[in-house]
Amino acid sequence: MTQIQPESDVRPYAVLRFSEGWRIVCRDWKAGRFATLAQAVRAAERLAGEAAALGDQACVLVQSPFGELERRGPEPAAWETIMEATPRIPELRRQLEAVRLFNEAARLDLEGQEAAALPLYRRAALMGQTYAQSNLGVLLTTVGGRWRAEGVRWLRRAAFAGNATAAWNLAMEERMSDNRAAYLRWVAVAARLGHDEALVVQAEIARRRAAGEPWFMLKTGLVDVLDVAIELDEVREGEETPEDAAEWAAGAIGRRWAVGLDPTERARLLPVLWEMTAPGLTAQRATELIYKLAV
Repeated sequence: MTQIQPESDVRPYAVLRFSEGWRIVCRDWKAGRFATLAQAVRAAERLAGEAAALGDQACVLVQSPFGELERRGPEPAAWETIMEATPRIPELRRQLEAVRLFNEAARLDLEGQEAAALPLYRRAALMGQTYAQSNLGVLLTTVGGRWRAEGVRWLRRAAFAGNATAAWNLAMEERMSDNRAAYLRWVAVAARLGHDEALVVQAEIARRRAAGEPWFMLKTGLVDVLDVAIELDEVREGEETPEDAAEWAAGAIGRRWAVGLDPTERARLLPVLWEMTAPGLTAQRATELIYKLAV
């Protein structure tokens, strides 16, 4: 995945995709919004043609709001670079089609329709879409042993392109295979690419190895504010019993090194987790704890 400095003078034009529509951003960052992809592509063609007529070195940057899936590089949190291309419009359209296929596959995947999502992920992955390669790898490594080798290949391709989630999933594959060297290597790659859980696990492994403690089969599963809030909300809505929530909280406390990304967040979450383990957690108390997390 190409990382791009948005402020670079070498890229006078950019096409940015936001949830509310498509936008053309020029050298001076004056923006025009577009309701449809077709309008944005036509504007990109016009701008690229003008730049070429002036002998300018115009490039097109396509970005998408996938920050919740993975974030790295200098872009603001809501952006994730998908690709960089010269103003060759057929190539731009091909990459945009890959993004469209990925979006449709991801929607089906979230709805539990993995079989329908699989061919769409594969088409987008073959077009070089790294998120599609990563998600395809995950699906193939879970649908059955005979597909695992292909799934690992797609995960590797995405990881080599800079996808941190793919590198982390490869680490988990090696962990299940009891392959220590490869496990450590992929944890290190995922951490270097900025994967939150990999950073926490890598630090805990280093601490345990230095102390001579067991470390390889380290139970993972980072617990953050959102995880705790979701658990409490399920108790409040009656979707989970207080006993189940207490068991979950006790498990999180047992691996307290994985609670929060830093000591400050850990100190904020642990008291709430301890309260969740106390008997008699009511819907009212769950609501109060949710508000406590938000303060």
